[in-house]
Amino acid sequence: MSEVNWVVREERDTLMGDLAADVAARLQGAIRQRGIAFLAVSGGSTVKTLFPLLANTPIEWEHVRIGLVDDRWVDDSSPDSNERLVRELLLQNQAAKAQFVPMKTAHATPEAGVAQRNQDYAALPWPCDVMMLGMGEDAHTASLFPCSDELGRALSTNDVVVAVNPKTAPYARMSLSLASVINSRYIVVLTCGASKRAVLEKALGDGPVADMPIRGALRATAPCAIYYAP
Repeated sequence: MSEVNWVVREERDTLMGDLAADVAARLQGAIRQRGIAFLAVSGGSTVKTLFPLLANTPIEWEHVRIGLVDDRWVDDSSPDSNERLVRELLLQNQAAKAQFVPMKTAHATPEAGVAQRNQDYAALPWPCDVMMLGMGEDAHTASLFPCSDELGRALSTNDVVVAVNPKTAPYARMSLSLASVINSRYIVVLTCGASKRAVLEKALGDGPVADMPIRGALRATAPCAIYYAP
């Protein structure tokens, strides 16, 4: 397990600017070293400020592959779609040249689409250069929910993506497995608010990953940074 580094800023706008610069520098560094970079992103309200900053950062986006950490099984026009969020706020301006692989398929359920997306996501240039995670009040990350019947498999499988049906959140979903989340060169947990900080501090202590799935990411061997603002 690597040491977890806290990056704390008093202002959220400052936090987002610093994170955008960090992510862009790591992607450009990967391009210089390997000719390609892989960024995995989460949805949620917090990234709505981050994505436009990142999209306007001048790096060689044509050599960047972008994937999702998870997505809800909704149409890509839905306001609840992470794919829509990425297309509208991240794949713009400079970043419009990046290649994006969505998670949602045309299948009726994530279980029906999971084989196709396992192939698509396995073809991405792993390890992921920057794995950008969020976290819920229940300590879920990606769509690895403590309440989900699929959690045990999601924490143990070597499959790249898994179908998930959380009991305490709307919509069936598709998510990276824990093995995929930790198959990264750099992990970022972006979160704001005192209640989230309390959850993270508890998760950094001892206890089962199944109780607080964010622990799986925090205990990875990859360098991990928590970007936090009140």
